[in-house]
Amino acid sequence: MRTRYKVRIVGLCAIAFLLLNACLLFFDRDSEVERKSYIKNWSAAFIYDLYETINTRGVFTASDTNAIYFDQQTGSFQEFLIEEGDEISEGDELYTYEVADYDTQVHKLESEASRLEGEIDSIETYINDLESFTIPESETTSPPSFSQRSETEEENPFLFPAPSTENPFSQNINPQQQESDSDSTIETEFMKEQALAEKELELSQKQAQLTMVEDQLSQLEETGQTITVTSEFSGVVTDLSENLESPLLTLSSSNLTVSGELSENHRKLVEQGMNTLVRIPDLNIELPGTIEAIHPFPEKVDVNRASDYPYEIIVEGESEEVKPGYHAEVEILTDEAVDTVAAFDDVLMTDVNSSAWVMDDQGRLEERELETGITEDGIVEVIDGLENNDHLAVQPVDEFRQGSIFFTPLKVSDLQIRELFSIDPSLMLDYGLLGLMNR
Repeated sequence: MRTRYKVRIVGLCAIAFLLLNACLLFFDRDSEVERKSYIKNWSAAFIYDLYETINTRGVFTASDTNAIYFDQQTGSFQEFLIEEGDEISEGDELYTYEVADYDTQVHKLESEASRLEGEIDSIETYINDLESFTIPESETTSPPSFSQRSETEEENPFLFPAPSTENPFSQNINPQQQESDSDSTIETEFMKEQALAEKELELSQKQAQLTMVEDQLSQLEETGQTITVTSEFSGVVTDLSENLESPLLTLSSSNLTVSGELSENHRKLVEQGMNTLVRIPDLNIELPGTIEAIHPFPEKVDVNRASDYPYEIIVEGESEEVKPGYHAEVEILTDEAVDTVAAFDDVLMTDVNSSAWVMDDQGRLEERELETGITEDGIVEVIDGLENNDHLAVQPVDEFRQGSIFFTPLKVSDLQIRELFSIDPSLMLDYGLLGLMNR
């Protein structure tokens, strides 16, 4: 009997204790009773590389196609010296024809050679002036233009504003201005290198044309009427006109590009110069590349269907296994965040604005609003609001309270028991007494 009474008394005390605490919480309108939160699971912010990409498809095509024409008024065609599918190098013989009027043809070739020599001299002068141009380390003006000269600039082929030796703001340059000047210098250097590459390519083409014209003149002087035409370009013969219709033949470059189409939604995200990754799964080939061009207009416009915009990609490190016409999967990098603070998306609250419950410096829960960015595979970039290794509360959500003290389960597996007993006994006693005094 006594045991039964004891059980009843203990039960009544427990019920009374619970009721008392419930009443305290109910009537505690000024939050004078501090509530604690039980946090079972935690996460943490970390450093990660995030990439935002879109996926589409493309096909490998020749990067350049050159049509070669034959003017039947210059003479009568004799024969092709190549066949369709042949790989041609610059200077290889293509076809022969018999000149109709020797004197007229000689005069025409000499005039063409003179014109090409003048253009070559002009381009070489431009390249020399461009190479001798020194870009100032810091510029406060807009970068010079390296574009093609107008007719008024022919006498002075390299017109650039002379950099001032005096800088009236040299004593008050702020970091933002220095950064802007550095960006301007880099941009100008890039423009210079780009202009050099374009002019050197143009020079090589003009020299190849001159070599071909001089070769035809030499043949005409030797034979009196027969000319063998050589190629100005390198590539593969993709078309021969046996009936001599224009163009007489077509050369396609052996260098490949990737062509495809972007949907309207993707067109809004993709810009020229973005990096890409081109995959051919069947051949286990991956080739990096760059968006070279995006056509400003769709190929077809229909009010009842979405528009598609053609694009071209220049790939690097071409493989001999890849042939024109091969289809590929294309991944376009539209945005990236390298070495950024990140968190798992299931940790963040996204009712209105992104936020997270963080353990602050005082060991209390704090709700912070976050500015987020790229999301990839369940990981979110945190632009502002978190730092690396910040502790984030995960569960249970109904225990999250602003400024509350929390308690969490002790994970015995994480304790290094052996190290506890390796501490000096006197130091262990000091820490123990310090803990008791703080309580």
